[in-house]
Amino acid sequence: MTDSAFLIETPRLGLRRLSESDAPLVASIFEDEAARRFYPEVHRLESAQRWVRRNVERYEIDGIGLWAVIDKDSGEFAGDCGLMYQPLEDTVEVEVGYHLRAACRGRGFAAEAAAACMAWGFGERRFPRIISLVHPDNAASHRVAARIHRHVRRAERLGISYFVYYTDRPTSP
Repeated sequence: MTDSAFLIETPRLGLRRLSESDAPLVASIFEDEAARRFYPEVHRLESAQRWVRRNVERYEIDGIGLWAVIDKDSGEFAGDCGLMYQPLEDTVEVEVGYHLRAACRGRGFAAEAAAACMAWGFGERRFPRIISLVHPDNAASHRVAARIHRHVRRAERLGISYFVYYTDRPTSP
């Protein structure tokens, strides 16, 4: 299945802009306890609607945001993934974020989508570095970030010592 609305495609996934009609699908990402631990409100429709609106605003203001991740074989909404500006310490970094519905986890979708977003960010936007800010207790995100990034360090944010996985834009020979 090919969809011309996809901004980014991988062999298995297509990423497109979120729309207001996606709010119930976004809420479904956070229905299970594992996801709600880090995002306790987004399973509620009103919170998911705000999540979608923030990303639609990011598209207009920043040209980036979280995008809907679609399994091209089934057409199923798998989650969201994308790039956003993230204040960190004394600077603002570009972060690749990823969130998948429970039924779509464990299939490599998060790493595949995140790696594609990073390639797009380095190629299309020429970002110098892309990070993933991972809570110390989020084991699943640690596994994904370790697969897609080259380096890791610690950083303090909101009183918590986070792991900052990062990759600098590859230089051309």
